[in-house]
Amino acid sequence: MGMKKEKKHKNENIIDNKDVFSNEIDAKNRKLLNEELRQTKDYLENLIDYANAPIIVWDAAYKITRFNYAFEHFSGYKAIEVIGNPIDILFPESSLIDSLELIKETSAGEKLESVEIPILHKSGDIHIALWNSANIYSSDKKTIIATIAQGQDITDRKIIENTLLFLSQTGEHSKGIDFFTSLAKHLAETLKMDYVCIDRLLEGNLEAQTLAQYFDGDFKDNIVYTLKDTPCGDVVDKSICCFTDSVQHLFPKDEVLQEMNAESYIGTILWDSNSQKIGLIAIIGRKRITNPNLVKSILQLVSVSAANELERRKAEQSIRESEAKFRSLFTQMSEGFALHQLIYDSEYKAIDYKIIDINPAFETQIGISAEKAKNSMATQLYGVSEAPYLEIYANVAKTAEPYFFESYFSPLDKYFNISVFSPNSGYFATIFTDITERKRSEEQITKLSQAMEQSPVSIVITNLKGDIEYVNPKFSIITGFTYEEAIGNNPRILKSDETTSDEYKELWENITSGKEWRGEFHNKKKNGELYWEFASISPIKNNEGVITHFLAVKEDITERKKIDQSIKESEAQLKELNATKDKFFSIISHDLRSPFNSILGFSEILIDQIKRMDYKGIDEYAKIIQKSSFRALDLVTNLLEWSRLQTGRIDFNPEYFELHALIKETTELLVDSAQQKSINIFSESPRNIPVFADKAMISTVLRNIISNAIKFTNTNGKILISTEQKQNELLVTVSDNGIGIKKEILEKLFRIEETYSTKGTQNEQGTGLGLILCKEFIGKHGGKIWVKSEVGNGSKFIFSIPKFNN
Repeated sequence: MGMKKEKKHKNENIIDNKDVFSNEIDAKNRKLLNEELRQTKDYLENLIDYANAPIIVWDAAYKITRFNYAFEHFSGYKAIEVIGNPIDILFPESSLIDSLELIKETSAGEKLESVEIPILHKSGDIHIALWNSANIYSSDKKTIIATIAQGQDITDRKIIENTLLFLSQTGEHSKGIDFFTSLAKHLAETLKMDYVCIDRLLEGNLEAQTLAQYFDGDFKDNIVYTLKDTPCGDVVDKSICCFTDSVQHLFPKDEVLQEMNAESYIGTILWDSNSQKIGLIAIIGRKRITNPNLVKSILQLVSVSAANELERRKAEQSIRESEAKFRSLFTQMSEGFALHQLIYDSEYKAIDYKIIDINPAFETQIGISAEKAKNSMATQLYGVSEAPYLEIYANVAKTAEPYFFESYFSPLDKYFNISVFSPNSGYFATIFTDITERKRSEEQITKLSQAMEQSPVSIVITNLKGDIEYVNPKFSIITGFTYEEAIGNNPRILKSDETTSDEYKELWENITSGKEWRGEFHNKKKNGELYWEFASISPIKNNEGVITHFLAVKEDITERKKIDQSIKESEAQLKELNATKDKFFSIISHDLRSPFNSILGFSEILIDQIKRMDYKGIDEYAKIIQKSSFRALDLVTNLLEWSRLQTGRIDFNPEYFELHALIKETTELLVDSAQQKSINIFSESPRNIPVFADKAMISTVLRNIISNAIKFTNTNGKILISTEQKQNELLVTVSDNGIGIKKEILEKLFRIEETYSTKGTQNEQGTGLGLILCKEFIGKHGGKIWVKSEVGNGSKFIFSIPKFNN
């Protein structure tokens, strides 16, 4: 038994030791737990204090217990100033009751979810917060011991929303000055600034006229003021300016800033729909601007509406002025004017038209009084069964496309030039001129003109100096010179040098003495072909018997003798053209059509003017047609040479000749073109450089390259032709200081599949084939051709000829 007791005692000691050890562990755990709770509490407090959003906590008695740094910034109060105070310290008087009602609802377990609550800033300003709240319960999970709320400052957003609402409401009910005064007052009150003006910029943007001035709660009379030395002048230069402080010191000459002791200024430009400056808005305050971004946003927001209203007002003024000008023009214009209303049947088909209004010139030209014409139907007024030109007028009224035409008006037996336009749907207006007298004269002139135009013989009219003023189509057919090429030239262009000076002297003495001269000429056509013609030349006298012009009637008598030969030559030419056309039509279809379009278009103008005996500007048209003709001729010439080369029908005939002489000869051919642009051509090619080559081909190469240099060199430029002898070849270089060639174009210059042509410095036209011919001709000699060029730094065209060509 004693052993058992002893054993029991020993076990009791073991149990006691375990309890002691367990208690020690619990104490340590509790200590760790308390430390963790303390750290968690510190973390949560720091999280609240340093959160970006304003956070506030109030207890069940609505007294403030927590107030984070963001709320201090939002309200202007320090936490120490408000903790322990009732929460109503934060609410403005105007919304105090409503705000407290919302706060009290949280005591019943309600939550604030995105609720707008005004907050009274310590400065007296009212800020708007968007609130969300949560209740804090005691350990029984039922009793509310506090409420925590987080806010978002939406003050700026509310100001912008209120401005948008203002613009929407004001725009519907206010226009012009009413709109600008309402806007000025709104800006002053919304942004809490002392002075607002809305201005219209005057011509030159050196002065402005105020449309609304709101100063210290009252409107001032509008004035015109100079922008110089004012911040508004800076706005005009920079579109928007903001001076948050010290503005009166920056602009000491601005009397308004000095008188009101201004501290801050912000202004913006008003732009019209064409991006032109038409006005400005300026805001001035006696206090520093603390939120310039908001003020800028508001100004930019309202500036669009203000600009639109200012532009609308300006447009209305223009309309009023235009109406006054139109009425004056309407009554004073020499052309007749009439406004009409179309009359439709039940199927909306125009069946007549009514005269609504006419001007005095209508009465004069038509011969019908306004009293009789107004409100009359066209069929009744003109005594016809169908209204004149009804289809034309109905189409204009339907499509609103203006229409112009000349017509014989049978009811009045007169000719009119008529312009039609539609001011409104179902209406049309006509502006017309009586051209009866002119048309009668034109008919007589047309008869005479047609007789000359259709004459089977060549007719030439010159002035007293012998300058050609008219040739008929037969002249062009016989000589090859177009009308445009002949006009302004002397008949000497046809000389073959086979007619002696004595013969010309006799001719001139006869016609200047008033006699007729008859005889034959062995003349030369444009293409160099000789032909015979029989001519009768006589003087043209005016009513006083004074000689004013000379008339030559000439008949080609060669055709009768050589008609068979001409037919054969034409057939050969046609065959050659067809062979070339098949292969190269796609290359020249556009380039060849373009100059002929100019020739045909201006020819039609010239013919029309000749019919009307209106010679104004025909010399310019003739020059244009001449240039286009030369361009077309160059293109055809180059194309023919290329075609002959490709088909093996051009002979390669190398011979020894002096290169220096050929360069000189080619340069002399082009000196006139160079002199027209005051371009100097120099040659540094030494004499005694014999080459073995096809002289005609090398001449073509030189001519094309030098012509291109003239074409792309500016006035007073320079062109240098130089040669360089190397061991096995001779290099010829044509350099210019012209406009140069773009890098992407250089690769296309010598490729037939990418023919390239561009205009010269004076819009000279090229054929696009010249350099391609050069490449082929140089290739025939076993040489090479290449170009070096930079845009703006001129070009160098270089080709080589082997010294010994087998």
